[in-house]
Amino acid sequence: MLVTETWLPVRWYLPPEDVRTDLLTPSATVTECAYKGVARYDAAGGRDIAWRYPEPLPGSEALAGLVSFFTEHVDLRLDGADVTRPVSPWT
Repeated sequence: MLVTETWLPVRWYLPPEDVRTDLLTPSATVTECAYKGVARYDAAGGRDIAWRYPEPLPGSEALAGLVSFFTEHVDLRLDGADVTRPVSPWT
């Protein structure tokens, strides 16, 4: 699922069965989005790189359980094609 938000890079939300979750470690980081709900993070290499919304807010239910990545920091390959890393003003 492709999600676009104002001022943010495009985010891909992937089913967990399509993600190498064995390379991720649950993080203590939790954030809250006024539109999507509470996000829980996963880390790799000591850095938070992925998140998911276990129980998204009404209107964002389609994101439930899907995994998204800070594509500024990881290589992402979708359907056999490399995804170009976005340039973030916060990196």
